[in-house]
Amino acid sequence: MKITTAISFIFFTLIINLNLASAQKSKFTDSSKKFKTWYADQLSEGEKIKKSWYHYVTTEKEGSDGKEYYARVFYPETAQIISLEQYKSKKYKIKHGYAMYWTEQGMLASEGNFKNDKRVGIWKYYDRKEGTLNSVGSYRNDERTGIWTNFHNGISTSMYKYKNGKREGEFIIYDTLGIIENKGIYKSDTIYSQEVTPIINDTVSIEQMPMFYSEQCQEVAIDTERKKCAENEMLQYIYKNLKYPATARQFGVQGRVIVQFVVNKTGGIEDIYFLRSLCQSIKEECTQLIENMPKWTPGTKDGKAVKVMYTLPILFKFDH
Repeated sequence: MKITTAISFIFFTLIINLNLASAQKSKFTDSSKKFKTWYADQLSEGEKIKKSWYHYVTTEKEGSDGKEYYARVFYPETAQIISLEQYKSKKYKIKHGYAMYWTEQGMLASEGNFKNDKRVGIWKYYDRKEGTLNSVGSYRNDERTGIWTNFHNGISTSMYKYKNGKREGEFIIYDTLGIIENKGIYKSDTIYSQEVTPIINDTVSIEQMPMFYSEQCQEVAIDTERKKCAENEMLQYIYKNLKYPATARQFGVQGRVIVQFVVNKTGGIEDIYFLRSLCQSIKEECTQLIENMPKWTPGTKDGKAVKVMYTLPILFKFDH
């Protein structure tokens, strides 16, 4: 199946908290001798294990400026590392230092520095399927700042200037041959002026995005209200049908799953792909949820139905 690059850049963001009554005091609480050797071979020289569990291990080591504290999270069924974070203290609550994140397939997804739990300095993001550089730029206090450049297959596709997390200033968009296709000025994250073809956010203009189908929502006349109605209906579907798997509950697996799927021209769901997963039981639960979704109302461009890729983050989280 082929989806044009432009359409594949269209994302729908939804965060769903699946709260449970079980409380955990901190991010890395449990430990067991049973799991102490599971990930020992993935540690660097000098690291001492502090806590080890089904899907993570925390360590400390002597650094040039004193003790350093690390936490690694793994996809437990394959022992593939999915995050490596440095923390400020042995409480493992405030990220401070270099961090790296991978997909469950082992592709590097992102890397950069934290300072007092906020992203700072240069961060790099990679294509989660190909492993090539996707975007690079700087953060200040967890907000994008300065020039951010986006890439596709190693070729620059666009450049934006940011200030306080919003696009502010010049932007340039290139075609596949590296020729400027569109350029202009952003003010407060809104296009103020531009030249050539009006393209926003590196996407082809979609007249209507796909929507979760509901007879009730189809009767809503105003587009924005119909969209809100469809999103609420999808939320209700997810809350009603998505369960926290027993194995994940037992071992306290929590975090964000990022799954992509294509809404095809007839409103069907196809090509489900996990950019980030947590464990096999959660992956299977999310797959079943999406496969059993009712047909959507397809997206349209130029009055015709088109394939659109959605990205759906789902946050599995315990109540604290």
